[in-house]
Formats: sequence, structure tokens, C-alpha cells
Amino acid sequence: MAGDRFIKVEFDAKRMSKLLARAERSARNMRPCLQEIGEIVHASVMRNFEAQGRPRKWKKLKYTRKRGSRSGAKILQDSGRMKGSIRPRVIGNSGVEVGTNLGGSNSYGATHQFGRGSIPARPYLAIQNEDWPEIEDAVQDHILGNLRR
Repeated sequence: MAGDRFIKVEFDAKRMSKLLARAERSARNMRPCLQEIGEIVHASVMRNFEAQGRPRKWKKLKYTRKRGSRSGAKILQDSGRMKGSIRPRVIGNSGVEVGTNLGGSNSYGATHQFGRGSIPARPYLAIQNEDWPEIEDAVQDHILGNLRR
């Protein structure tokens, strides 16, 4: 076709295969990424404590002060023991947990997370919607970071 103009795009399949192999190697070792995600979630949980509940404020207990609570203490932070016990923990190469080691299913931590009897649920272990972009960025940076080298 005389006079037509074309743009030629060539695809380098060999280079693309090398890039995909790098991404696959990154995906096989997710531990660094999971550690970063654990820190992101841990920071979010600490913000939950500082705000005394997010996105909704936690309910106060009517009888807390009678049981020895310090005047002016934030909800779930009377002694700071539970807040101070929150830790991230990487599980193999496939997950991360953020939580407290304060007992089993009937523990102090579980009681306040899920509620029990007259104690309302005050979910302190909660990822907020605003945290997901940062978590997604951590995964993308881990996988795609090797492609940029």
C-alpha cells in the first residue's frame, strides 16, 4: 500500500521469559513481603487502639471504673498489656498473622475481639479499607521489583 504509514512493534519473547522467571523466583520467597505486610497490619492495629476503635468507636463498659480502671485510660488500654502483646508472625511462605498471645479462645484478647457475656465485641484486630492499597503495593513491589532491575 503505497503511502500508508505503519508502526512496527516487536516483541522479545526471550526477554519476556527471563522477566517472568524473575517474577516467579520472587513469588517463591514471599517471606520478606509477608514480614512487610505484618508490619503494615500491626501499625493499623496500633492505630485502632489509638482511635479507640475504627471505623466505629468501641463501646465503654459501665462497670470498668468500679473494677479499678484508671481514670482517663483509653478503652482496652488500662495497663497496656494487651496492646503491647500484639505481634506479627510470618507463617511459612504463604501467610502472616497479627495477634496477641494472651491465651486461647476464652482468653482476654478473644473476649474483647469477639465479645462475651456482658462484654461487647471491640474488634481491635481489624484491617481497615485504607490499609489495602499499602498491602497491595508491598506485594507488587516484591514481585515486580525484580523486573525493574
